[in-house]
Amino acid sequence: MPESIVVPDASSYNTAISACDKTGQWHLALSLLNVMPKLRVNPDLISFNSAISACADRWPLALDLARRSRLTPDVVTLNGVISACDKGQEWQLALCFLFGAEVNFRVRPDVISYNAAISSCSKGGRWQAALSLLGAMSLRRLAPNVISFSAAITSCEKGGQWQLALVLLSHMEDADVRPNQISYNSAISACEKAGHWEAALSILSQMRVRPDEISFNACISACEKKGHWELALVLLGQMPQMRVKPGDISCSAVMSALEKGCQWELALVLLGQMPQKAIMPGEICFSAAISACEKGGQWERALSLLSDLRWMRLKPDEISCSSAISACEKCGKWELALLLLSEMPQMRLMPNEVSFGAAISACERAQALL
Repeated sequence: MPESIVVPDASSYNTAISACDKTGQWHLALSLLNVMPKLRVNPDLISFNSAISACADRWPLALDLARRSRLTPDVVTLNGVISACDKGQEWQLALCFLFGAEVNFRVRPDVISYNAAISSCSKGGRWQAALSLLGAMSLRRLAPNVISFSAAITSCEKGGQWQLALVLLSHMEDADVRPNQISYNSAISACEKAGHWEAALSILSQMRVRPDEISFNACISACEKKGHWELALVLLGQMPQMRVKPGDISCSAVMSALEKGCQWELALVLLGQMPQKAIMPGEICFSAAISACEKGGQWERALSLLSDLRWMRLKPDEISCSSAISACEKCGKWELALLLLSEMPQMRLMPNEVSFGAAISACERAQALL
């Protein structure tokens, strides 16, 4: 007997389109959807919903698919469209679909719908709208979850509302919602941006989940901004104890704190320890270390670091060169200051007011000694 040929049906195509969605193959998802009618297979709502989800990173395509379907949308369709608006940073469209769902589509938004809309408002810098949506969920008898709160806290962080971020974090406990790393990190970052290092450290110490590099980096940055280099060093030392590997960002923030605190010796120690910890220092680290040496009157070390930076094939910037020139100026090395100034164009750097000012000051000091 001849082997029977299995003809793919809508269910088969839906499975394939869903697989494309999960693997980010939006081109293939669209191709499968478009070929179905040609093979006399009618796409159903599941077909369109899966294709909309696959095209979420391309919101115009997702919205076009929703219009093309001519099928009565369900909550999955709504969520796919709002998520596409979220990823496309189209917060106004996201709200239009959310608020018009029941009137236009006779679909009642669920928690996922609101979460996507809150996230969209957060990305659009609309923290007031995000908080309004969070409050509206309770009125709609929808229980906000960790995603809802985290997105709202992130919106407060971006909007500079550190106190509201802390209030929301506290409300999570009252709502019996366990905060996750995103919730805590956004709250810590909100405090860091507002310059409230004590609040940032308090959250870090109270975290009910293990902090990650982002948690520590935000706290270190908060301490750095206020000149608390000792605390920044302590936090850096705590990271391995918490099974968190420090990175270049962590060390750069500590280095900047040491630079502000005029701790050039400690800055050099930290820079020397980084390769031993499998951390390759970047331009920011070197620039802060050079500036620390400049403040400490260590012109030779500043020049040595600038040389090391170039040897490591890192690109010096105006700040690192200006700091090295200033270090030479403070120690009366006017010839070296002028040499560095003349070499800046070779490094594809344009001397700025600081570098010119330091070089001119070095020459004036030399002239005064004649």
